[in-house]
Amino acid sequence: MKDGRPKRGIDRDLALKVLALCKLVKDALDDLLGSMFIIYQPKSVVASIGDYATLAVVAMNVSSYQWQYSQDGGTTWKNSGASVPKTASITVEVTAGVFDLLRRCQLTDADGNKIYTDVVVITEASEPEGG
Repeated sequence: MKDGRPKRGIDRDLALKVLALCKLVKDALDDLLGSMFIIYQPKSVVASIGDYATLAVVAMNVSSYQWQYSQDGGTTWKNSGASVPKTASITVEVTAGVFDLLRRCQLTDADGNKIYTDVVVITEASEPEGG
């Protein structure tokens, strides 16, 4: 308090201590858990042509993300040509061509180990009855 009024804003020293503690906790979890793992898998989406569909994954100990698609039922996979495919989420403009694709994300850790998310699809929304 200054002049009987409460202090405004964030105490800088306290904020730095909280950030340092958060880093310590993160580092401890990384050491404890070690290998990468998926916390939240992407989910399939129902959308209409012209919509945008977002697929996302949440994982620990991941160095890079690569979204992939398959046109042959999952026999072969190609890296996404999206403008930002190397992030934990990808937004796809829904066109007629996206409905036939399987999608997944390849996650890679600092040692080059890879794991994959569940396979998801974008399904075309059906017309409402009477519409």
